[in-house]
Amino acid sequence: MHKVLDHYYIKLRNNCYAVATGNIHYRSGIIGYIKYCPTKAKTQWCLSGFCYERLVPIYDPLVVYTSTQTRIYAPYYGSKVPFIPLSMISKIYDPVARVKELLMKPRDPLEADTIGLISELMNTGQVSGIGVTGSLLAGIHNPVKSDIDLVIYDWRTSMGIIESINENSLGVEAFKNNRLREWCKRNAETNNISIEAACKYYRPWRRGVYRGREYSILYNNGVYKPMETMERWDTIGSVRVKAYINGGLEGLNYPSLGLIEEYEIIYSSKPLKTDIEYVLSFEALYIPILYEGGWALIDGLLQYSIDRGTYRIILGVKEYKGSMIWL
Repeated sequence: MHKVLDHYYIKLRNNCYAVATGNIHYRSGIIGYIKYCPTKAKTQWCLSGFCYERLVPIYDPLVVYTSTQTRIYAPYYGSKVPFIPLSMISKIYDPVARVKELLMKPRDPLEADTIGLISELMNTGQVSGIGVTGSLLAGIHNPVKSDIDLVIYDWRTSMGIIESINENSLGVEAFKNNRLREWCKRNAETNNISIEAACKYYRPWRRGVYRGREYSILYNNGVYKPMETMERWDTIGSVRVKAYINGGLEGLNYPSLGLIEEYEIIYSSKPLKTDIEYVLSFEALYIPILYEGGWALIDGLLQYSIDRGTYRIILGVKEYKGSMIWL
């Protein structure tokens, strides 16, 4: 099977589309969720006369989980997760291969704008591992309404793009005024934090505007790992800590990982017998702090690995969403 990475799309035999979650998958199938399924109604997402309804309107852990009926217990996550068995798969969409198609012949305004943005990114000298995801990857996008969704499968390219956007050397714009307030408000509500706390996480290298169209950029190390080789983690309770996160490239991945350098326990449902090693977040809002580093108030599930002999904090899962406030 093609080694599937985060945000690859998968077409199922029933003509639904699923999205791969992360880079760690089973040999027998892909950890991911069903996002679009055929409908007789006219929708925003159509292809060759067939339209699709979006099963996941918001990226809430429970909504994502319930969108997919097949599940599997993943020891590395310490939880049951949505799962796409190989027997259900008819086609796999590679984001990087899709960019090559678009570069040859963009067919509509969204494809043209996407290639325009990709060309801006490539002009920085960063060309490896640039992919397109979202409805455009599957070809069911709306040329007028759909956003540009990119994913970068290369650390060197990722760092170059982040630096270029931070230096305002690309033709992109940050969210401003009402749009920025809307973004902060929505993320505050979905993550149960204040609007001020949510605004601290906004970065134009994650989201912004290009040619009047919104874009998002995800970053990834491009390294596939088989779930069968990963260590086991078990949830033992909940914890709240004030912690200093080192920051680093693993913070860009999905799920995002940040090493904890030092911490102070504010609350723990169980006494700890060793150190908390890192925080793992399935909530993409927190990518900036896990990449850049800093002090944070973290509220999440406490997990222990008998294989590693350490603890970690996990956020953004269906069992407990938790929160991380940048101090």
